[in-house]
Amino acid sequence: MRGVQLSRFGGPEVLRVAVPLFAIGRSGGYADYVVADATSVVAVPDGVSFKDATALMVQGLTALHLVRHSPPKDRSVLVNAAAGGVGSLLVQLARDSGARLVIAAAGSDEKRKLALSLGADIAINYSSSD
Repeated sequence: MRGVQLSRFGGPEVLRVAVPLFAIGRSGGYADYVVADATSVVAVPDGVSFKDATALMVQGLTALHLVRHSPPKDRSVLVNAAAGGVGSLLVQLARDSGARLVIAAAGSDEKRKLALSLGADIAINYSSSD
């Protein structure tokens, strides 16, 4: 991990971590320093950009919530905007979670091909009349 620095202050249960992290919380999103519960932080792995990590924390958590709330196992699943941020992750999560059939809807042939490469069984271009 990049620049790991741990130092204790305020007791054995409090650590200062000087690495890029994402935290789930309600305040301090634009602060340089925040205090966060250790169970609410995720280290940004080497090789993952802040842009990609941010997308995973926003779109990824949305997709994960949908799959956990309505498990796709043994079901047919239709994913609208299947090449977008949430949709592209939903295609993969539905496939990995045992969906019987993953149907992707996308707005262009290029996006339709992307959805198929991510694991969709069928992909349609909803902006085409064919």
